[in-house]
Amino acid sequence: MGHERGKPCIVFNRWITLIAGICICIITGTSYMFAVFGPFIKANMHYTETQIQMVATIASISTYFGLLPGVMLDKLGPRVTGISHAVLLFVGYFFMWLALQHYIPSDFIVVGLFRCLAMLGSGGLYVIAVGANIHNFPARHKGKVVGALAAGLGLSSAIFTEIYSLFFHGNLMLFLLCLSAFLGIVGIVGTIFINYLPKDNPIIPIDIQSDPDQESLKSLQEKVEEVKDELDVRYLHLFKHPSFYILFFALASGTGAGLCMMTNLGDLVIALGGKDGSQDTFVTVLSLTNFMGRAIMGFLGDKLRDYANRPIFLGISFAIMGGSYLYLGFVTSIDWLYPGIIGIGLAYGGIWALIPVLVNELYGEKYWGGNNAIFGLASALGAFLQGTLLASSIYQSHIEGGGTECYGPKCYQETFFIISGIVVFGIVLVMVLSVMTRKHFAILRKMTAAEDLKDARKTERESLLKLHEADD
Repeated sequence: MGHERGKPCIVFNRWITLIAGICICIITGTSYMFAVFGPFIKANMHYTETQIQMVATIASISTYFGLLPGVMLDKLGPRVTGISHAVLLFVGYFFMWLALQHYIPSDFIVVGLFRCLAMLGSGGLYVIAVGANIHNFPARHKGKVVGALAAGLGLSSAIFTEIYSLFFHGNLMLFLLCLSAFLGIVGIVGTIFINYLPKDNPIIPIDIQSDPDQESLKSLQEKVEEVKDELDVRYLHLFKHPSFYILFFALASGTGAGLCMMTNLGDLVIALGGKDGSQDTFVTVLSLTNFMGRAIMGFLGDKLRDYANRPIFLGISFAIMGGSYLYLGFVTSIDWLYPGIIGIGLAYGGIWALIPVLVNELYGEKYWGGNNAIFGLASALGAFLQGTLLASSIYQSHIEGGGTECYGPKCYQETFFIISGIVVFGIVLVMVLSVMTRKHFAILRKMTAAEDLKDARKTERESLLKLHEADD
């Protein structure tokens, strides 16, 4: 038995929690499937481009407006938070199915609100999976752990797109009904295995008085005190830190660009001459590269942390994103769409492997859930400005003959050039952040080294104790 936020509970070890977290993350990425069934909903429900983008954006906002699950995680722990959001996930998809079947009102606002509930459930489950595992693993492994979890989310849409194509053969209504039940059940069961492990060490993990390198550790203690006010920053206190504004608007530019492609990919494929249903392949490619980007950046962020801080890697992801959008601005045929989609998938995945750990490193672990949710608002803002206002308005302006579909490169060309410029602005911001936080990350690296030394000594003491017991 253990405790979760002060209440007795069954505690599983960190590896079981990690595996459960990956399973949960795999079911939370279905929001990225919108490009698969968005065109179907648009055609069958007779929505305009602006209306279908509103359905997509409302859901995106709810996914990244995770303040409620974030604060719940901080206050109530992962299990209460996870089970309640698994129920939301089921309710959202089930009532979306009812609306699309015309059993209840099917206005685009209604469909958008039910999809909003589903995505809020997805976002809450993702928050508890990442939050618990960030807590349970030491600093030197946080990037890899978040990379693995985020990779599961990135792979999600590829898995469910293939299931949709192979077993449901385009029957969206049956798919949504089965999906609602499956996601709800897996979410509830998976949450049972998610828990915090107790920590018995403060932020400086070595007893200075018992260490031979006393003077160096005392110096480390003094340096930590200099940035102590930046550790465990609570919610609205973020607004006191200049780094918050820089990172917030950088995220709005980079993640907004990625979400713009997620929600518009289906219409982009059709605009460039693809047939309805051909977007499934592109969604799979986007999902697989999203998965790869998360795994790669999660690994590199930890492996090279002694040489470059995470804002540098964030800047690299932004550069790939901006370059991919600039390339797409010149694409006139669907056959040349793949390189741009691959680049955006890698970049977007890389961003989301870095952000949870970066928020943890800059603002502490204690209030990570709520703080991470506040930064999620940046993604919601970016998705609305770039995906709904910019992309859909330019798309609508090029529709000919009073219909609802736009055909040709002109539908998105201006959007891609503008977004590439917005991402360049984001690159400048993250480079500024990297310079501002160099001292902070230098101290974190020393703290991690001290933690590693403490762990090594603990292992050595345990080995010696076992030897003595064997001799006795």
